[in-house]
Amino acid sequence: MNNQSKMDRFKKALPILLILVAALVLASCRAAETGKEEITECEDGSLACWAVIQPTIFAGSGGCTGCHTGAGAGPSGLSLDADQYEAVVTNGLESGQGGGKMIDASSTDPNDSFLYRKVAGPPDAGAQMPLVGGPLSAGDVATIAEWIGKGSPEF
Repeated sequence: MNNQSKMDRFKKALPILLILVAALVLASCRAAETGKEEITECEDGSLACWAVIQPTIFAGSGGCTGCHTGAGAGPSGLSLDADQYEAVVTNGLESGQGGGKMIDASSTDPNDSFLYRKVAGPPDAGAQMPLVGGPLSAGDVATIAEWIGKGSPEF
C-alpha cells in the first residue's frame, strides 16, 4: 500500500476518531462534575434520603432542578441542588410564599412540609410542582413523604 492510500484512509477515519475522543472527554467531564460516588440506597436500605432523592427525583425524573437551581432558584428561593441539604432541611428554608418551611425538620408529618404539599398538589398549596413536565409520579411523591416521615435524613 502506498503512502497516498494510507493518507486517504486516515482522512476518512479522522472524523470518526474525533467524535469518539469528544464523547470520551464529555463523559469524563460529567463524572468529574459530580465529584461524588453515586449513592443508590440510603443507610437504612430504603430510597428515602436526600442522597438518593436529590439525584433521582429532584434532579432526575422530576426535573425540579430545571428551575430550582443556583441563582435561578425560582420565586421561592428554593435550590434543590445536591449541596443544598443544609439550607433546605437543617436550616429550615422558608418557602418565600407564606407556606411555611420547605421541610420542617421538627416534624415527621409530610403535610407540615411546604415542599411536599407543592409536589403532592393539594389546592391550599397553590400550583402543583413541577410546573414544567407535569407532576411527579405517585411513587416519587410517596418516596418524598416517606423521607419526611423518617425525619428527612441526608443519607
